[in-house]
Amino acid sequence: MIIPAKDAETVLAKAKNKYQNELKIRELISKGAWAPEPTDEELKARGCDIIDDYYK
Repeated sequence: MIIPAKDAETVLAKAKNKYQNELKIRELISKGAWAPEPTDEELKARGCDIIDDYYK
């Protein structure tokens, strides 16, 4: 990824925030306490299709 130098601090801060959120989700998943439904509903509201299957 290439970004303008003037945006580097903002992009880094957002990346660190995303990383911390992902760590929290992984911890919840490992404890069996994470429910993806709210995430799925938000994606559907944004027009995304949820495919609950795997490719064969």
